[in-house]
Amino acid sequence: MSAGGRLVPLSGATWEDDAPGIRARAVQGVDGRRFAIVEYGPGAARGDWCLDGHYGYVLEGEIEYRFEDRSAPLRVGAGEALWLVGGGPGHQGHNVAAGATTLFLIDPV
Repeated sequence: MSAGGRLVPLSGATWEDDAPGIRARAVQGVDGRRFAIVEYGPGAARGDWCLDGHYGYVLEGEIEYRFEDRSAPLRVGAGEALWLVGGGPGHQGHNVAAGATTLFLIDPV
């Protein structure tokens, strides 16, 4: 069995508003996973709790994730990777940088 690779064409995806101050370029990629570049504008924050899992990397800025169960927040800066476990407790992202924060995220199936 040979190893293979597949292109995930993020460069062809257009920006779409995801929530106030938050936009994303996303495509469904390999095995149904969602690949996305997500940009949080200055001060932007999610209003709803997300239960989806995410693997990610902060390209620029700094984001803080708060958790529904009030456990310690997770702060992730440029050059650092993150893993948010799916299924709960819920999490909310909040841009804590002075400018925009940009992440690369992969949502597992």
